[in-house]
Amino acid sequence: MAPPSTKTFINKKEYNIIMGIFIKKNIIKSISHIAQQSHPKEFIGLLSGKKEKQDIFIEKLIIPSGGISGKGFASYPIYRSPYNTLGTVHSHPSIPLPSKADLNLFSTNGIVHIIIGFPYLLKNIKIYSNDGTEIKEFTIIGEKNERS
Repeated sequence: MAPPSTKTFINKKEYNIIMGIFIKKNIIKSISHIAQQSHPKEFIGLLSGKKEKQDIFIEKLIIPSGGISGKGFASYPIYRSPYNTLGTVHSHPSIPLPSKADLNLFSTNGIVHIIIGFPYLLKNIKIYSNDGTEIKEFTIIGEKNERS
């Protein structure tokens, strides 16, 4: 699948050029639903999928066992991360900007990270690289890998 006209960014940890980020529609819906149900506490999850050439496909949301959350924080035991994790997702009960703790998490846990802010809608989703650079463009794909 050719990426849409997106800007590239360099993943500094792995020195890869990422052209496109593709997220399944059901993953977006799940992230939004879990964030709404968790409010005002944060939630944290892991992103799984595949990397093909210069594209990242987020296909699965994993809620790690042993995770804890509260107002203003969410964490999980890092030793429980599957080896094929692409990154993390978590909610903020305010705006979806990374904190210093988030940037530390990003730098050690994968290559793409999602923060969804209140009121937990698509327009409140921000994606960041592992160095904290915002990735402004991504594609939502339907159940049959159709872009939507």
